[in-house]
Amino acid sequence: FAQWAFAGGNTGPFDRAVRWIRYPVTIGHDELTCLGIGMGLMGLLIYLRYRFFWWPLHPIGFATAHAYFVFPATLSLFLVWLLKRILLSVGGVVLYRKLQPFFLGLLIGFVLGIALSFCVDLIWFPIQGHAIHGW
Repeated sequence: FAQWAFAGGNTGPFDRAVRWIRYPVTIGHDELTCLGIGMGLMGLLIYLRYRFFWWPLHPIGFATAHAYFVFPATLSLFLVWLLKRILLSVGGVVLYRKLQPFFLGLLIGFVLGIALSFCVDLIWFPIQGHAIHGW
């Protein structure tokens, strides 16, 4: 449990909120400009998503792209999306449905591997443990 999420990441947002309350900052023109650009881009993505059914980008990706836990998985998410697009364009929904059990098996195998390594750490390395997630 010496990971960031347990050793400091769990109190970071609360400490930051307390710091913002104790020492408020003013919002200047630069912040307002970035806010306006972000709102405009998000509005454009929402418009394109709901106006054109073929538009491939979802607006939530813009909002969460640089989140701490999403950023390391960006390449994996892109590859999965690309594989799905290729499968749907080559074989349609029939091939996509046929291959779903295979990919669910990959996911279940990954989770079982993490559970097994957690049990090994619990039994043989009870104090230090290891980082077992897929990042």
